[in-house]
Amino acid sequence: MFVFTINSFFIPGCTSKIKKNNEDNDKSIMAQISLKEPKPIYNKTPENSHEIKELDKEIADLFNVPDDYEELPLNSTELIEKAFNDGKITLEKASLLKVFADYEPERLLDEYKSNQPADTCEYAIKYLVDNWDSLSKEIQNQVLPYLIPLNDNRSFFSPHNKKENKNTASNLNFFNEVYAANDDYEVCEDEFIYDGQKIKILYYEGKKWSDKKRQSIKNMASQVKEALTYSWEKFKPLMKVKPSKPLIIEIIDLPKTKLGEEFYYDGKYRIRINILLCDFEKTIKSTVAHELFHVFQDELKIGYNTVDEKWLCEATAVWSENYAYPDYNVEHCRHPGFFRTLDKERIGYGKLFEYDSYMFFYYLTDYAGMNFIPEIIKTAGKKGSESIRPFLDENIKNIKETYSKFALYNWNWPPVDKYYDYGKITGGPSGKSFKKKIMKTDEEDKATVSLKPGALMYYLYIFNQKDPMLQHVTVTFDKSIADDKYLKRQAILRINGKWIVEDWSDITEKQFCKAKTDKSEDIQALILIYSNANLKEELKDVDKFTIQTGKCYKEVDLKLSFEYNLKSYDFEWKSKGNMIEKLEIKDHYYYVVKNSSYNFTGEGFSEGKKIVETSGSFSVSINNPNINNSMVRVLKKPAENIEGLKETYEKYGIKENIPPHGIFVTAPALLQGTSLKGNTTFYFPEPIGKVSLSDPLPLDGISQVIAITMDMDDWNAKGISISKEINVFNHKCPLTKAFLVDFDKIIKQLNNIESMPGMGSQMPNSKEMQDAMEFLKENNMGNILNIENQGNTSKLSSFTAINSITKAMIPGNKITKGSATLKIRANAVNTKYYGE
Repeated sequence: MFVFTINSFFIPGCTSKIKKNNEDNDKSIMAQISLKEPKPIYNKTPENSHEIKELDKEIADLFNVPDDYEELPLNSTELIEKAFNDGKITLEKASLLKVFADYEPERLLDEYKSNQPADTCEYAIKYLVDNWDSLSKEIQNQVLPYLIPLNDNRSFFSPHNKKENKNTASNLNFFNEVYAANDDYEVCEDEFIYDGQKIKILYYEGKKWSDKKRQSIKNMASQVKEALTYSWEKFKPLMKVKPSKPLIIEIIDLPKTKLGEEFYYDGKYRIRINILLCDFEKTIKSTVAHELFHVFQDELKIGYNTVDEKWLCEATAVWSENYAYPDYNVEHCRHPGFFRTLDKERIGYGKLFEYDSYMFFYYLTDYAGMNFIPEIIKTAGKKGSESIRPFLDENIKNIKETYSKFALYNWNWPPVDKYYDYGKITGGPSGKSFKKKIMKTDEEDKATVSLKPGALMYYLYIFNQKDPMLQHVTVTFDKSIADDKYLKRQAILRINGKWIVEDWSDITEKQFCKAKTDKSEDIQALILIYSNANLKEELKDVDKFTIQTGKCYKEVDLKLSFEYNLKSYDFEWKSKGNMIEKLEIKDHYYYVVKNSSYNFTGEGFSEGKKIVETSGSFSVSINNPNINNSMVRVLKKPAENIEGLKETYEKYGIKENIPPHGIFVTAPALLQGTSLKGNTTFYFPEPIGKVSLSDPLPLDGISQVIAITMDMDDWNAKGISISKEINVFNHKCPLTKAFLVDFDKIIKQLNNIESMPGMGSQMPNSKEMQDAMEFLKENNMGNILNIENQGNTSKLSSFTAINSITKAMIPGNKITKGSATLKIRANAVNTKYYGE
């Protein structure tokens, strides 16, 4: 049966108020009638109304979808069904009352009356017909007028009786005119044989009708015949059966809630088409196809008593309209009901849900490439209602993935607005299947997901682009669901204006930093989609997730102090210093130097006597620091392998994963164009004596260690706090260890290294030192390891100290029988957010 609800309607071509449309400009009847839709509910407040105005149109349109729909009161069919389930009436009585509810609701007791349109009585009629012999004579007499055709004066649909019918279109001016007298009509018959079966089309004409009105009804009868034979030839090879009994097709005034109906009685298939469809050719033909498909279903012996059977019958019958007439799109009137009930159990019945469910089979046949409709109907006919759900579970290939794609397509907004059926299919999830929220800074939203059998759920989160403080978004899930047989979790994201789709079934946490320089994490909207491909069981509390938003720190103030101690034989070197910096956080994972101030002092002793001292300092400031013009101080481990970040880290020679808690680079930020200024004084034996250099010796320990591996305890809510003592000669730089770094590349990138005097194996390149070395050579003192004692100076003199210092300055180098210790303390405090 084909059902809809008409609020008001006049037959085109049969009144002067509505003009007949020609075939090329045929407007669907659905444009002239109004489906009985529940009233939408919008949970809008002045606050979120203001927020919506700040959104761009695409996202605002998503958010403006109804939050819910007004719960409609029970209709008469449901009230009768409830009375039967409560044991108040018998099944026979309930079936009779459902017929009354559909055709003559005024005959119902007040307790069964409703202002809502009744469901079809088609299945009640089928039950009464199949159990006719067991019915009481009283019930038979009450049912019979609704079964016999209109050419019998006893028929409820005979024009002789239409004055009494208050629930049909008899209140229309046209019909009031027709029924002015019992003799003012005649029944017309078109009887013919098709494919071996006797077929009769019945309709009536008013004797006082104009020629135009008569022709309109004749045209409708002709269109019914054409649609019958055309659809017959479409369904016969598909279903591999054909009708085995005669057919009677009546064009009559049915209740306003029906386009047509089908049943079997007295050895004949019966199809009824509502006369209100007159002059709407596409709807006439689609309705005939729908009802004829029910005949083919009957040939395969499918039942009608259970929810599953009724669902399968009506969902596939609506699907058959598209199969027979793919470009008519009459079935598109089902889309609002379909999209607002995605949260419900996929197999169900009532309030036209079974009709709206045609989209499930439409997706399977037209997008998933699976057409087993004849087989499932045949199986249900042979094995009964209980075979329907197992059949779907076994015959939908890769059901979890297929069903999840069904869920994705049903979003029906970019980038998955794939539905196209001779025009775009409009609509998308709404009502209880669609949860939505505009997230503010430092806000949290939690949800627990439960899914009925075959249900779908959609969660929309919008992150306002006009809130400069909202920079960080974290999505956490209770668990991975990747191994679940039926459950799937997908995400649609709008990142920097572009939509992307990802499978998040195995994700437990996802982080986004909107401050990332390449905008690759500038998340603007997120839709989480859950699908339950299990059509038999509910998934209760199957997942939990949390959405958190927060600010994102942009700048960090760093204070670092260090003490370095080197020993080699009788030589001891001590240095200490400070570094004060402002760091800028980039892409949430690495910190670059924005400005830096560094100073240090160092002294060397032999047998307690000072033989060398040095000091140095520099300061530098960088506008708009980045990986190319500044130095990285902290390298954090990304939450995942991010392509852009990988390229950034490769500039530091990174080829493998970073340590879990990151790397802290200790070396001073001596950048290109920045020099370490200071002086050094050596105290040589006589006759050289005191030699002063205009360059410092940067043997500070932090330049030699270069970088250290961070621990979990080095991080805190305010930033970073490090306190470590390092055995320098046993230290393995984490850059080298973790990333197989080419050290020359590090030197090139961290320009401070190549700026250090004496970085190579040679002595500091200064005029004073060159003069001193020339003097040593001239006096046969070039082998500094064999210098004899002079005065109070031991064998390991200032010359040997120079050799030790030179070797010690090379990062990673060791001195024979030497040791070196670095104590480092660093505190970095987050000070400024993005957006401030």
